[in-house]
Amino acid sequence: MNNLRARDEQCQAFEDERQIVVRRVFGQIASSLILLALVSQQGCEPKSRNGGAAISPAPSSSAAISPNVSSSTHNFDDYERSLEQVRTARFARIYVFSRRDGGVFTADDITYLKANAPDRTNQWVKTDGGRKIIAGTNFEFTPENLDAERKRFNVEDFPGR
Repeated sequence: MNNLRARDEQCQAFEDERQIVVRRVFGQIASSLILLALVSQQGCEPKSRNGGAAISPAPSSSAAISPNVSSSTHNFDDYERSLEQVRTARFARIYVFSRRDGGVFTADDITYLKANAPDRTNQWVKTDGGRKIIAGTNFEFTPENLDAERKRFNVEDFPGR
């Protein structure tokens, strides 16, 4: 009888120890997954030298346009495609900037644009052959930001989400 009781106690001690080890392993796995998610999230937006999000060119469409497409089908141009991609990112606000003369943005233009935008603007996309820049953000541009931008650029404000 004592042997059975001692054996049961050993089995219970072994089971308790096994559960502790399993909990530790699962805890380490969960911690690793959380860390991996945080690290991978940091790499989603390229940063410019001044710490803000870098302005990236709009991705080009790899699909060829078929000559047999009916005239009722709407083919998105570069700007519309880029704007739609920023919209699907579900930003709170979307701003589209263009030069007043319709020209291509210069390095000085981009420096001015980013200097007068909230630091935490999430995404910048250059599109339409460099003639438009789309900003996706979850932070409102202040009236001061918008006034400064409007001194130099045309600004279109789109609600997001």
